[in-house]
Amino acid sequence: MPLRIPLTNWEQLHQEFLSFFEGLGETNVTSNALTFNSVPPHVVTGFSITSNGEVNAAMPLHQISIQFSSFEFDRHKNMVHCVAEGRSYSYTVPSEILNRRGGDS
Repeated sequence: MPLRIPLTNWEQLHQEFLSFFEGLGETNVTSNALTFNSVPPHVVTGFSITSNGEVNAAMPLHQISIQFSSFEFDRHKNMVHCVAEGRSYSYTVPSEILNRRGGDS
């Protein structure tokens, strides 16, 4: 089972974020936000976590912007699971982008 990282552990969240999205597109890390965006010609998608817990995720058929308090990076399922009291959201990396890194879909 993936380790759940609380938002309050920003340094660990930052490290796990960079490791999870490595080789899949562009990542940017600041003291206020962790951001991933795919690069052309691959499917357009993006995922970010701000230091106040706001998650912005965009896929071809949906987009969300909501706050969460902890995060799990599941490398086996290629998914980031976002959790807060009473709600959750899972961002799955599209298989087309995984092929960039040579991972499986």
